[in-house]
Amino acid sequence: DLDDWFYIPSWKRSLPPKLEVEFREQSTWLVFVDQNGLGSHLVARLKKHEQNVVSVVAGSEFIATDNGLYVIDPREQEHYDKLLLELKQTKQTPQQVVHLWTAGPDNDLALGSDVLEIYQRLGFYSLLHLAQALALHAPNDEIRINVVSTDLHAITGDEKLRPERATLLGPCKVISQEMPRLSCRSIDVRLHAGESVSDELVDQLLAEFTSDAADPLVAYRGDHRWVQAFESVKLESAEVPFKSRGVYLITGGLGGIGLTVAEYLARSVQARLVLTGRSESAEREKLTALETAGAEVLYCQADVTDEAQMRRVVELTNQRFGNINGVIHAAGLPGGGIIQRRTRELMDQVLAPKTKGTLVLDRVFKDTPLDFMVLCSSLSAIFTAL
Repeated sequence: DLDDWFYIPSWKRSLPPKLEVEFREQSTWLVFVDQNGLGSHLVARLKKHEQNVVSVVAGSEFIATDNGLYVIDPREQEHYDKLLLELKQTKQTPQQVVHLWTAGPDNDLALGSDVLEIYQRLGFYSLLHLAQALALHAPNDEIRINVVSTDLHAITGDEKLRPERATLLGPCKVISQEMPRLSCRSIDVRLHAGESVSDELVDQLLAEFTSDAADPLVAYRGDHRWVQAFESVKLESAEVPFKSRGVYLITGGLGGIGLTVAEYLARSVQARLVLTGRSESAEREKLTALETAGAEVLYCQADVTDEAQMRRVVELTNQRFGNINGVIHAAGLPGGGIIQRRTRELMDQVLAPKTKGTLVLDRVFKDTPLDFMVLCSSLSAIFTAL
């Protein structure tokens, strides 16, 4: 029964792990320190318990200081290699990694900066580079990677979300699958601008880091610990919001998902379809099949990440068909290959349609009264491919 196919993301309360008064043994901790004070509090507590701590801060060049502090450029894969090689040579390969570069409010980001690019650099790509360096320089070591973020999940409903950070969940889920000796977990906390770091928050995090808890996604809101779940929901049959001869824009319109939706709209409501793609010209037989099914079709070569091109598509659509009723964002490129073979260039190609493309569509249609906008994804965004 189609009504039983659907699930809604949810969160459920979970008992927090107990913080041991004393650490079981001395370990080496590699801490990627944030600019909001959380990292410095954690480092101080770890040193108080006689743990060996190596701190890393983000900068524009590689610097190794005498007091165990490193500066690296998050954009440079070579800096992560150099860092892990030096730690290996000095017998400081970490047993615990704490990654805090996406923790805290973003009040340190310059006004007008490309926030998406900054958080890809500090989150997604930093974790990718870190995993690649660990695979190269510590292939046989058991290492726990704890990725601490803020404003990543809507749990209480009053969070000021930063969706640009959400891509870090990809590496968090995949690293442990491809590299069984590395465990990688995401822990989301609250930390408001101007708010001091509480001892309670430090206790919660240290308890997570040192416990045997294996929940891949954890969030703390006040005293409460939450873990992600998916709840089955039964949808009642509803009227499909498609208009007869409605005007619908489908990005990636000749791809597998886009073309399937286009065929349905052609048959069911004789839609006027605007299909975009990267190819200079569309396969005529595909367009003919849609027209035979009852649609009028306009094909536009356009890159969904290029705002000027997408505004031109809207202009051409208005001239040909009138106002757009709905948008279906199905453009995308499949990813492939193991972590060690992923480069910035390859990953940018995969991520751009889904990240930059979505932001472009948001700006282009911000003031347009659409009936709907549908963003197509894959189950691998939730249940990562094995």
